[in-house]
Amino acid sequence: MLTDTLLSYDVADGARVLPRWLSSRDEVWVRAFQEEMEACAGMSAVIMEERLRDVGVVLAARHGRGAAVARGVWHVERARWRSKIDARVSPTRARAVTFALAAQKERQEALAMASQQLGVAESELSHALFADRPDRRIRIAPAEPIAPAELIGAYNLALAQSLLVRSTGLTIVVREHARRVVGYAKLRGLMATFAEGAEAELRARIDGPLALFRHTLKYGRALADILPTLATTANWQLRAEIVLRDQRMSLDLDASAPLARSHALPRRTDSQAEKRLHRDLLGVGPPWTVRRESVAIKVGRQLFYPDFALVHARGTVLVELVGYWTDQYLEAKVRALAHVGQRLIVCVDAKNAQKVALHGPTLDSMLVYEKRVPAAALLARAERLLDARAGEAVGGDYA
Repeated sequence: MLTDTLLSYDVADGARVLPRWLSSRDEVWVRAFQEEMEACAGMSAVIMEERLRDVGVVLAARHGRGAAVARGVWHVERARWRSKIDARVSPTRARAVTFALAAQKERQEALAMASQQLGVAESELSHALFADRPDRRIRIAPAEPIAPAELIGAYNLALAQSLLVRSTGLTIVVREHARRVVGYAKLRGLMATFAEGAEAELRARIDGPLALFRHTLKYGRALADILPTLATTANWQLRAEIVLRDQRMSLDLDASAPLARSHALPRRTDSQAEKRLHRDLLGVGPPWTVRRESVAIKVGRQLFYPDFALVHARGTVLVELVGYWTDQYLEAKVRALAHVGQRLIVCVDAKNAQKVALHGPTLDSMLVYEKRVPAAALLARAERLLDARAGEAVGGDYA
């Protein structure tokens, strides 16, 4: 992700963010910048950063681009580079021997004794002492370089994602591969609600990381990861409410945005927790049967996508696994489904759970788990829901 100082955008109408996309016209200076990067291979990180910071700014400026853009391009490309410790002796070993001697001897004498003990020259020992620090490590170029156009697409995607992680919420309209987009949102545990739009389009409302009090960075990255998935579909639209420099603004994106499209839609989007639960439930046997839900439940224009249905002779209980959540998000989901008489158990991942301040019906419909959803506890909760009288299931337990 790009830091605040690396974000490059304009503001229209006082509150509309317009990303400064790179285009094919930038390939000339980006290619020249890549050549400078390759020439720096084998340098220490600190020396390479100093050189590229100045060179990149000059190259970008010649084509009308600001310093933030040049540094952002290197920030994106740098993620592909590796680093290694370049020292004749392990830095940890060098420090242990040298510092132990330095506690008893003068600095120069300690270095001389340590170099003799370790079998290296004093200059090599001095270098090794801190060779494992991030800025002293040697940078290794990627095995396969990428074309300037690919780097430009990756930068544009990083710019868009970095704006999304600063959002309070966003609305997405999808016209193709809607079910896979839904599956990806569920896989990442996003706080998403879905509704049927005009002409069979899907409208998704997703809470942003600023809606949470904890795990905002982790959730922000999960939210940003839906953008590459969207970019593989056609004719999508997105509107996000974001906060930049303490100001509320809006960001509009659609399929015309010049984003990298190297990602593929996953054929399956089951999380590990979902796979484990499915295996555990299949081993339970009568009187319960388990089926994966493939049909969306409509409540008015809203659409719900449960993960499983627990089927019993006395009725059906829906099961949904939730990653991130707020009280309001869970209560709205449970109440909406209860309105049409659907029994629902929401399994909540404890590591992402906030302090539980829920009450009444939502607590009855929620099962908190750690690492693995307990199948026995889930079925016991389902039994309790089935035991409730039909009138109470709609008007009491869920209302």
